[in-house]
Amino acid sequence: MAAQTGQFARVTYSAGGTDVEVLKLREWSVSTDLERPDTTAAGDEWATHVAAQKSWEGEATCIDADPFWISQMGEMLTIKFYKHEDDAQPVFQGEATFNGEYTSPYDDVIEQSLSYTGSGPLTSPLKDAQAGA
Repeated sequence: MAAQTGQFARVTYSAGGTDVEVLKLREWSVSTDLERPDTTAAGDEWATHVAAQKSWEGEATCIDADPFWISQMGEMLTIKFYKHEDDAQPVFQGEATFNGEYTSPYDDVIEQSLSYTGSGPLTSPLKDAQAGA
């Protein structure tokens, strides 16, 4: 599994074709995985496998969440991952569903921990833009 981390991400919800930002993530991570079904036959000297389905998931923390997003649990939301707030293109983006947990310590800000599971591809608009330049 390969992991990427960054400092800034936006989660948007499409309302009538317009993207509405529903939360900003404080920190995030994305992990990708590839299923590898074993194709080794009895008596083979070396193990073999084939590449199969790809998947992605991650975790994040948030301190500035619009309560609207909670009503969207179970909906596909677009998440755009940036390394820095002023980046023009996201490093990654994709559609995902979210789970969350609130923590309210007595001596710090209220924070929410999120986990997300991608549905479909995790794309790299930044890489695509650079390839087209």
